[in-house]
Amino acid sequence: MSRRAPRFQISLPTTVSPLLGGELVVCHTRDISEVGVCLDTAAWLPVGTRVSLTFTDPASGTKLEVIGDVVREVERPQPALGVLVIEPPAEWKVLVTNAARQV
Repeated sequence: MSRRAPRFQISLPTTVSPLLGGELVVCHTRDISEVGVCLDTAAWLPVGTRVSLTFTDPASGTKLEVIGDVVREVERPQPALGVLVIEPPAEWKVLVTNAARQV
């Protein structure tokens, strides 16, 4: 299966909060792309859940919040969630560009 955009490995502490209620979860990014993010997490959120993701850009030190939909669940070898970012802000594109430069 091909991806929509190249993915770049980066590990950032991330806070995940379902928009329609639910517990706040702290996890880490596994990789990011222009259209989404893969999160290493032990928390289970069903496909279709709309979430708020908050993390700090390591280059600028600023907090960044994006909204997305859970589009994939992976149980093995490590639990992970795939989130499609909805209308990524300019700061997201800067974060992805900086992650790409680290490759």
